[in-house]
Amino acid sequence: MYVLANVDHAEIRHALMYKAIDLHLGNRARDWSSDLRSLYARRRAAGDSAVAAEDAKPIMGTRPTLPLSKYTGAYEKPRLGTLRVTENGAKLRMAIGNAFVGDLEQWQYDTFRAHYDKRWLGTDRLTFTIGDGVPSSLNFAGFTLSRVGGEGGPATH
Repeated sequence: MYVLANVDHAEIRHALMYKAIDLHLGNRARDWSSDLRSLYARRRAAGDSAVAAEDAKPIMGTRPTLPLSKYTGAYEKPRLGTLRVTENGAKLRMAIGNAFVGDLEQWQYDTFRAHYDKRWLGTDRLTFTIGDGVPSSLNFAGFTLSRVGGEGGPATH
């Protein structure tokens, strides 16, 4: 038996896995979803940093270091692929592959929060590293992606 989820922190996979194991072994019925929700609520309340990071609040009143147009471009990581940041009106948008596509909302300083078009994907944060007046890289999902191309990168159109 395999339970896979192509998204990080999809804890429903554990509830499904434990339910399937219970059914296979003939164990009494248990509401694993509620049990796991309670477990994570307790961890969050106890200050577990891995769980609390999901609920972190931004520092209010901050602005990006640069005009939004400076963040546009292509950022790459060999095994991850190319993440493209474009400007759409007064907003930034990101796309990495066909699934992780959405608007970027300024979170604090040079960190933006991705709100994906496919809402079930949740949100992620992207933090840009500024060097010589332009972003030289960004951190996304624990990966550092390097900017490719010149100012604005090849993905500004």
